[in-house]
Amino acid sequence: MGKVAVYLQYSMRKLNLKKFWQDESGATAMEYGILVGVFGVVLVAIMQDVVDSLAVLFDMMREAVDKSLVSDNG
Repeated sequence: MGKVAVYLQYSMRKLNLKKFWQDESGATAMEYGILVGVFGVVLVAIMQDVVDSLAVLFDMMREAVDKSLVSDNG
């Protein structure tokens, strides 16, 4: 291959690589996917705290009902 052909191949590869790095099609979908994943992790963490708080609340209500039933029967 001659020097001109090698230079043209190199230039074309460089141009294709530059186009690839500048191409933003599909980037928005990728960003939304990452955001959805992060929100999912945050929601799972928050929901775990909510579930724990509800369990404590229902335990307190059960104990209050049990005490009132014992004091009414006693």
